[in-house]
Amino acid sequence: MKLAVVVRLGVAACAALGSWSCASNTLLTRSWADPGTADHHYEKLVVVGVSADATSRRNYEDAFVEELKSRSVPCTPSSSVAPRTPLDLAAMNDEIRRAGADAVLVTRLLDQKTVNAYYPPDRPALGPPVEYHGGWHGYYRLGLVTPPAVRDTSFRLEACLFDTRNDNLLWSALSQTTLGRSGASAAEVRVLVATLVVDMERYGLVPRLPKPTR
Repeated sequence: MKLAVVVRLGVAACAALGSWSCASNTLLTRSWADPGTADHHYEKLVVVGVSADATSRRNYEDAFVEELKSRSVPCTPSSSVAPRTPLDLAAMNDEIRRAGADAVLVTRLLDQKTVNAYYPPDRPALGPPVEYHGGWHGYYRLGLVTPPAVRDTSFRLEACLFDTRNDNLLWSALSQTTLGRSGASAAEVRVLVATLVVDMERYGLVPRLPKPTR
């Protein structure tokens, strides 16, 4: 059993199936892959986003398809063949066989909770603020001032890859994203998707990105 180290993205990331917002950070908190699948590249995937919101589901699936196709992995979003939610699973199985897919990638929202984030006011970088010049007394009094609070939302997403031949779980990853209230751009959604695909790459499930040609 392989467990990934915790990976922190130093850039803004975002996504939550059914709720999209700008993320202050994203953590890939855990991942696992079946040791028997090491360095086995799956050649055709179907991507399923579990969401009641059709637009969020389609955008998420399309971002995954784009990322996988950049690695020369043929991929089909489930929304292109079954746009309605919930899926008719029997009909979807027929579509998977028709597409010749050897794996299905499913992502779902595990939970979400509201958190209070405290952001102290920005200070100039030229020197310490005046409160620091009063010795430890001034610094202590500064600690009694509560910074303004912003209500963010923390989401946990789980992505799983299943073999279509036997329904065995091949890979899974758990991510946590803290989201603000502003709308997310497509570029931010791709950051989270790329994070998950890079972890699949780490286990040898998908090929590396080709090096850019000069």
